[in-house]
Amino acid sequence: MTSPPSCRFLRINSRSGGLSIQGLHRIARLDDLLVPHPGVCATAASSVFRTDARAVRKQACQIGWRARASHRDGVRTELCRQLAERNADDKKKSEVTGHYGPPCGIHRTLLNPMTTGRTNVIDGIVTSNELAPAIDGMMDEAAASYARALELKPDYTEAHIAAGKVLRQIGRIAEAEKSCRKALELAADSGEALALLGEIQADRGRFDDAEQQFRRALAIAPDQPEAWAGLARYRKMQPDPAWLAAAQGLLGKSLGVGQEINLRFALGKYFDDVQDFDNAFSSYRLANELKKRSAPKYDGARLARRVDRIIALYDADWLRRARPQGNESRRPVFIVGMPRSGTTLTEQILASHPEAFGCGELRFWHTACVDFESAALRGAEGREAIPTAAEKYLSLLAGFSADASRVIDKMPANFMNLGLIHAAFPQARILHMQRNPLDTGLSIYFQIFSNTHIYANDLEDIAHYYTQYSRLMEHWRSTLPTGTILEVPYEKMVADPQAWIREIVQCVGLPWDPRCLDFHETERTVVTASNWQVRQRISTSAAGRWRNYETYLGPLRGLTELGS
Repeated sequence: MTSPPSCRFLRINSRSGGLSIQGLHRIARLDDLLVPHPGVCATAASSVFRTDARAVRKQACQIGWRARASHRDGVRTELCRQLAERNADDKKKSEVTGHYGPPCGIHRTLLNPMTTGRTNVIDGIVTSNELAPAIDGMMDEAAASYARALELKPDYTEAHIAAGKVLRQIGRIAEAEKSCRKALELAADSGEALALLGEIQADRGRFDDAEQQFRRALAIAPDQPEAWAGLARYRKMQPDPAWLAAAQGLLGKSLGVGQEINLRFALGKYFDDVQDFDNAFSSYRLANELKKRSAPKYDGARLARRVDRIIALYDADWLRRARPQGNESRRPVFIVGMPRSGTTLTEQILASHPEAFGCGELRFWHTACVDFESAALRGAEGREAIPTAAEKYLSLLAGFSADASRVIDKMPANFMNLGLIHAAFPQARILHMQRNPLDTGLSIYFQIFSNTHIYANDLEDIAHYYTQYSRLMEHWRSTLPTGTILEVPYEKMVADPQAWIREIVQCVGLPWDPRCLDFHETERTVVTASNWQVRQRISTSAAGRWRNYETYLGPLRGLTELGS
């Protein structure tokens, strides 16, 4: 690793221990990634906390350099929070940590595993999926920090925008929209705020309104890459020379890495929509290569060890002993599978039932399993762990809906956690979505994910991850009682939706309701990669899509046998 660059100094406005707002937005480039320069945070902290500037700058450089892969939302907050903890000596100072400025306009968090705090508990236990609780924790801290900043300076437009991006990512959509609209009250000509509002409208299924906001943003700021990407993301593109020229022109300019990644994925979608498949794959490949450079490295051997340990721990004997400790509630419903296998579609179908509620992707079981398995490997499993987890989970679900008969958790990666889930809720039904592995792998590669999916930017890594997923699902099929899991083949469901939707509804113990067939008309917030697709009628057009890219899919070809 090369040495960190020397710290820059800022002029500090020391009125009431405050900072110059202009100074807060001074950032430096590290490895061509926009990150808050540690010198900025160091000098700011040394002014506010009246500490030795040299010592604080040294701490900030150490923290900032270790976290340079963490170059997005929440990092500026995290650097300053750590400095505050190390240097503050009264309660008031903790309120200032949010006042150090918003992130750099990129709202998808990337975390270096070295900095998450949960990744080195026990070798092999923590995989990319277990980065999620740490990311959520940092994002919650970031949201709280921005709220404190806005208490100190309510007219801070960029902090409102930054807060909106963080709140949107953690699913607090109403608050995100409120923050975004407040930013627009303060700065009606903010292209960034308008583009964010467009994304929020798309989350709500209001795609015409979303397009209107994107176009308003571009009328103000024609070089707004998020708005150009948004125009392509939420509609089926037709040949559009003006859009193509604008996107390619922006890619020839100096963009932040996150902006370039976002726009290259949008360009790939454009070419795919207009059936220029060679240019589509080339665009997606460039986007994925860029993203891979800014992400933690996928460790396939570590994941394989993790799967080995899950299979060894959650065997038939363990489940037989653990099941009596579980909760008999049938309220939870779990939808699992690979990403891009139809999990969001199935949740949307069930959430259209008047007696069901869809919660989206909950992280609860990732954290619960890491804690449980860590204790088990130390010989401290504890008899109360399973009923306690069940009680906490039911309380979490009640916060989403107090009266729904069934509450749906569609976290795909819960396939890692089905042993503890079944022990906690032996009567709960699990829907396992299966899709052609070539279509699944290609769709993952074509989708921009956060860095919890660290396998998603390389076809060989996707193939390895799929293989481990397949191993684990085979274990659950042979271990969990018959009838616990319903296997739902995506291709058959889209070919005969009425029959399969009826079977799904029956499986989870609900009476039939025809509104499940009209799922695309259901108004609800969907903050996943499939938020546009689930508002369309069921179509078979995505089945067999891999054939358009057959010459590029070498690493995925070995998966065909696993999907049969």
